[in-house]
Amino acid sequence: MRAPGEVQASYIAEAILERVAAELSMEVDAVKNINFHTYESLSLFYAQAAGDLIEYTLPSVWDKVTKSSGFTQKIEMIENFNRSNIWRKRGISRVPIVFQVSVDPTPGKVSILWDGSIVVEVGGIEMGQGLWTKVKQVCAFALSSIECDGTEDLVEKVRVVQADTLSIVQGGFTSGSTTSEASCAAVRLCCNVLVERLTPLKEKLREEMGSVKWNDLILQSSSVSYLNYGAAVSEVNLSV
Repeated sequence: MRAPGEVQASYIAEAILERVAAELSMEVDAVKNINFHTYESLSLFYAQAAGDLIEYTLPSVWDKVTKSSGFTQKIEMIENFNRSNIWRKRGISRVPIVFQVSVDPTPGKVSILWDGSIVVEVGGIEMGQGLWTKVKQVCAFALSSIECDGTEDLVEKVRVVQADTLSIVQGGFTSGSTTSEASCAAVRLCCNVLVERLTPLKEKLREEMGSVKWNDLILQSSSVSYLNYGAAVSEVNLSV
């Protein structure tokens, strides 16, 4: 389960609202609408995360979800069903939550192997949110800025592996719904350094051969002196 504690708190709050609505013979949504956070209450309870007034979008997001899900039409369908069925009943619910998003430092490491394949390690944990997929795509996109032949299929050469405390120290923890983006930012910084190191060799090979393929560039860089072009295919560990 993700966001431990959030589900339990939302359940308790919803149970209270359901009871209040039942006691007052009101629609549950009407009670929810009355008790929505205003910008003032958000600023009171979440002073550091409330943002500016223009960023207060809770009512508009609520209305958008209502329209995009066909919520009103579904309520009518459920009411018709319940009137026609004595023993079987249906219900529908939508639950608003306020979640404070946080951005934490996240490390990343990109290694280009001599055969042109790329191994990526990040501090974030893949738990079904697509972190590794995003990291893989960002890595391929960032390295393709080297602009040589063969980079159009670079995403197929990228492999994301699970890091440990030996390869990625101070990896941190995965939370706050921003670890995927932070990991992608760290990987992109690593790729930018590698592209910068590979560019001089690419320009030299282009002058000699006219065109440069990705695999040839990496193979050549692995045999070039470290002092001439830097650790172009070595591991880079940067944090954002």
